[in-house]
Amino acid sequence: MTFLNLKKIHAFLEHVPVVFPELVEQRIQQLLNQIQTLEEEGRTLSRDREDLIVRMAFRIRGGNN
Repeated sequence: MTFLNLKKIHAFLEHVPVVFPELVEQRIQQLLNQIQTLEEEGRTLSRDREDLIVRMAFRIRGGNN
């Protein structure tokens, strides 16, 4: 989670009246966990893409793998 995203979430939530603070806190944590998972998946996909690019470049140059 980037610092900027946390600041945006915090700024938004400052203006939301809290009726059930424990439920809001639980939901915020769920959302933060989902964001973190998506960011990790994005990094994994980026590494996989780079790996595929390198492998294809190697094949184009006449490699065996």
